[in-house]
Amino acid sequence: MTTLIDTAVHFHPQGTPGALCNKHNRQLLAVNTCQVARLQGYDHAMSTEEIEACFRVVKGERYRYRPQPATYEAVRSGLRAPLTASDAADDIKDRVFTAVDQGHPVLVSDADGNEHYLVAIPATP
Repeated sequence: MTTLIDTAVHFHPQGTPGALCNKHNRQLLAVNTCQVARLQGYDHAMSTEEIEACFRVVKGERYRYRPQPATYEAVRSGLRAPLTASDAADDIKDRVFTAVDQGHPVLVSDADGNEHYLVAIPATP
């Protein structure tokens, strides 16, 4: 069985608050964009133009929608150095819960050095 986390309109029930849907969609676009950026050697200091070029890779050349400024921030946040278990608890708490509040992915590194994105997809009943 395959499970897909789709855009908010296909994932959440009708009547889900728009702010939650925006966070959901922002994180999906940000994670995909971060992965394209990482494969091209970018980090959190990438320019707006570089992020937009990565958006076009993710969404296709015909992509005309200009993401909200928060989406650019989410991409940069997802490209920060990964959190590890050796980071201070307060640093982990701050990055993870700030990311959840703002709809940003967080890059983490496990004990084997594998990197993963934490993405807080809003849970709706």
